[in-house]
Amino acid sequence: MLTPVRFKLGDTTVYSRAFEMWARQASNLTVPLREIGGLLIADVGEQFASEGAWGGSSWAPLSDKYSAWKEIHYPSMPLLVASGAMRAAMLDPASSLDVSPQRLVYEPHSDIAIYHQEGSSAMPARPLIDIPVVELREWDRAIVRWLQATSDPLWGPFH
Repeated sequence: MLTPVRFKLGDTTVYSRAFEMWARQASNLTVPLREIGGLLIADVGEQFASEGAWGGSSWAPLSDKYSAWKEIHYPSMPLLVASGAMRAAMLDPASSLDVSPQRLVYEPHSDIAIYHQEGSSAMPARPLIDIPVVELREWDRAIVRWLQATSDPLWGPFH
């Protein structure tokens, strides 16, 4: 939802310089996007560690039939972990994150993660990516910290 903002300007030169600085800085967001990527990987790790509770809702239990099968083939493994390959793919920043100056892409190499994320006709969703609002604010803070640490020749440090 967009919120209209109105303000009256005195000396517009100062604001113009600030907007020019922000535009230059926003042309390369690699540093804060890498930090956010690290936070995302940690967030997914929290989902695995808490079996979904960290994001707000614990994952649905396995069906009795599948639970019995899994206990035979992968004894004592937690929800969504059998061999561990999907979890490893989800938590590997080197292979799952692609950061460029304008974009962060999280694309783990897993053929089955999407089915757990979204669910299917055969199983309920068990979201691996379920980021609480309070954590999303940390992502915002990563950008703000980066802006505050950046210096611009027209404006100086952004504070």
